[in-house]
Amino acid sequence: MASGVALAERIDDRFEADGPWPLPDGWMWAEAQSFADVVGGGTPSNAADPGNFDADGVPWITPADLSGYSGSTIRKGARSLSAMGLQRSSTQMLPAGSVLISSRAPVGYCVVAEVPVCTNQGFKSLQLKGPIDPFFIRYFVLYARRRLNDAASGTTFKELSGRAMERIVFPLAPVVEQRRIVKMVDALFAEIAEGEAALAAARKGLDTFRRALLKAAVTGELTKDWRTDNPATETGHDLLARIAEDRATKAPAKGRGRRNADAPPPDSATLPELPDGWAWGTLDALSWASSYGTSVKCAQDASGIAVLRIPNIREGEIVYGDLKFATTELSLEPSDFVAPGDLLVIRTNGSETLIGRGGVCYLKPDQPTYLASYLIRFRLLGGELMWRWVSKFFESPPVRQWMTRQIASSAGQYNVSQSNLASLLVPVPPASEMAEILWRVSDALAAAADTLVMLDAEAADATRLKQSILKAAFEGRLVLQDPTDEPASTLLARQTASPTAIRLKRGRGRKSTA
Repeated sequence: MASGVALAERIDDRFEADGPWPLPDGWMWAEAQSFADVVGGGTPSNAADPGNFDADGVPWITPADLSGYSGSTIRKGARSLSAMGLQRSSTQMLPAGSVLISSRAPVGYCVVAEVPVCTNQGFKSLQLKGPIDPFFIRYFVLYARRRLNDAASGTTFKELSGRAMERIVFPLAPVVEQRRIVKMVDALFAEIAEGEAALAAARKGLDTFRRALLKAAVTGELTKDWRTDNPATETGHDLLARIAEDRATKAPAKGRGRRNADAPPPDSATLPELPDGWAWGTLDALSWASSYGTSVKCAQDASGIAVLRIPNIREGEIVYGDLKFATTELSLEPSDFVAPGDLLVIRTNGSETLIGRGGVCYLKPDQPTYLASYLIRFRLLGGELMWRWVSKFFESPPVRQWMTRQIASSAGQYNVSQSNLASLLVPVPPASEMAEILWRVSDALAAAADTLVMLDAEAADATRLKQSILKAAFEGRLVLQDPTDEPASTLLARQTASPTAIRLKRGRGRKSTA
């Protein structure tokens, strides 16, 4: 048999395209099919039959098993196939060391099989033919994920076909250099991971700080020192009395929405103790009406009234981006449209954590705007100071704890009722202290936001650094080359039975103009 170099030189003439960048001596560009068999997967034909699955059966990997997964190897997915399920499926067993590459939803997740496994149809895996380091291949997939996406096709979702996977070109180093590269990348990534863990801890610390800050705000702990130096000239009871007078003059327009009958003040003996001068008031007492929104179908390209949805509630405020519009005409009065002082609360959703999240409208929308039926609107009184207070209260841990106790569930949906929300007790400090609390909270949250921006920038730097490391690795610049290492071309020539089956490019390629 001719030497690997001579073989590669002969085959060189059969291919027009070279690799996308030059490679060191001893390296080559090789199509996946030249060093691996591309293996798809499958799902049992009767997927709903529980007999297809067995917790102690054959490990069966799906792309969902790799979502959020940071490991480099895998030995088991969420489900395993029984012997019957394996027989009913078109999947194939892959030996340990195979490189599992998700081919859709999304393209480019990549791990190495730690034990024999099989996959569903969302993979185009590489079963390596020779002594190629699977982790070297995995690192290149992570580096070249965009290239894999570019090679995928489809309209509903992109998918990388088996044929397209076979023709993806990989830079192959001599095997011993592959191992040196993997060892170096592992070491460098481990250092970066320590930094990323510190960033994650700092981010978690900011979340903890935010919760603690808001709890201290709505319980009066945040301004304990301020009250000592600033005796109140009026109380929260005085503020509630003024609001009650204003409430008595208002009524829902033409019966839209409702206002509950005036309720007696809550029994303070059964409630947490408030600071001197503070008072309890229900959400109903702080608003003059409440109502549900419309259940009319909405779309981005419809021509009806703009309708606010859950994505429009962000961090206690209403934002007007990403609007959808009613597909049919709504019978509304001008007074029905969303206006400053409206508190929108998520009342039903499939995610329990979203229930009871609220946002206040501070700015009048630039077009007539209504709300979806899975929101409840409370039309707040008391002016912008009170609106901002209620907004921050809805973000605080006491409210989240209260919501958890009120949430009901039905048919996979969680919900909280209008009457329960109306009974929510809101601590009301004197107006002067309320203003001080909101100023302190705003100042602290602004500082936290600046810190978060810095953490995000550092996380982005870590991501870019990892890509830079991989770029250097696959350009042959990360570790020193050893001229005594067996060239990759020799390896491929030795493991290929037929010279015409080889699809490879040798040596220093010219840069692609693509």
